[in-house]
Amino acid sequence: MASVLFAVELLAFELRLRSLVPIALASGNADFTRTLVIGNQAVFPSTVVPDSHPSSLILSLLFGIVGSFLAYLLTKAIYGVEELFEKLPIHWMRWPAIGAVAIGVGGYWIPQVLGVGYDTIGQLAAGQFVLKMAIVFLLVKAAVWIIALGSGTSGGILTPLLIIGGTLGNWVAHVFHSPHPGVWAILGMAALFAGVTRSPMTTVIFLLELTHDIEMMIPTLITCGVAAVVSALIK
Repeated sequence: MASVLFAVELLAFELRLRSLVPIALASGNADFTRTLVIGNQAVFPSTVVPDSHPSSLILSLLFGIVGSFLAYLLTKAIYGVEELFEKLPIHWMRWPAIGAVAIGVGGYWIPQVLGVGYDTIGQLAAGQFVLKMAIVFLLVKAAVWIIALGSGTSGGILTPLLIIGGTLGNWVAHVFHSPHPGVWAILGMAALFAGVTRSPMTTVIFLLELTHDIEMMIPTLITCGVAAVVSALIK
């Protein structure tokens, strides 16, 4: 379901049968094949249970605001790096080589910032991310990603957003001594992804399908809705 909404909202830009039917068929076929080959288990299993106290829902709202501003800053940073590379007195085909040097330095310092990062996302969602310097990881990962995209190097979009948002949530959980860092990691992923894409429903369903954690629906809905609205207001 999430892949259908993702394609319609972010790629097709229309809700018509001529685009919806082939997208739905492709998504259904992919899901059926995956179930046959590797089963129906969650990609990033999560068993975290969010606090149902009203104060936690208010924090979910505030986290949506934080995520939207982070999305704004990341977007501006990427465009800023692109403009810097455009001012360099060298051919644009050499930009990725310069970006690769910066990426290599970041990866040498913290190897976890390189690669797809599926293991990191899984640890964040399950509340098992134990990297002590979470804020340093967050900053280095964001810097590596920004330079990668700004220099024309392939850096991806989906997993970097999940990692950066999840690490932000993990850091907030540790700052406030929360016993459930996985909750805040998932909310961080939701806030940043919804803030960048401005597609709250797609983000909610996407994260629920990835984690199979239905308990996160209400706080994720609040976070995504707020992040998408605030992001649209500050664009």
